[in-house]
Amino acid sequence: MFSLQARSSRNSRALVVASSALFALVLILGTPFILNVLAPDDLDWARLSNVSQTYGALSVLFSAAALAGVTASLWYQARQTQIAHEAARRDAHRELIILALGDPSLLPCWEPPQTPTTATRRKQILFTNLIVTNWESDTWKGRRTSTTPRRSAS
Repeated sequence: MFSLQARSSRNSRALVVASSALFALVLILGTPFILNVLAPDDLDWARLSNVSQTYGALSVLFSAAALAGVTASLWYQARQTQIAHEAARRDAHRELIILALGDPSLLPCWEPPQTPTTATRRKQILFTNLIVTNWESDTWKGRRTSTTPRRSAS
């Protein structure tokens, strides 16, 4: 039942969009003929052409502004995608460390320490890794300055 309503809604929306586009196309293509019929016989078309040229120059400015808007939008979307990928990578890293902290048998899977350490010290190192990674993430996202971790650590 729900899918039939959704499909019907999509079909009606598509019909409205298609009919609106067709109406706009007919209106654009028919404008010269409509103006020819409605315009008085003594109308100075050369003067109207000059006015039209003025609007043409103005439309270039609007087009440039629209292009700048599209460019800014694409840049913002690319940045948001980059942030989302980085967040997903950090989430995966955090989950791996949390699993290792919860299950001591997974601790050897991480790079073995250069000097022998106890399991407690190894967990502290991994936990510190989580803290520093969080600081780095906050700094990268602009939520922290580069001096904040130094103040927090002392």
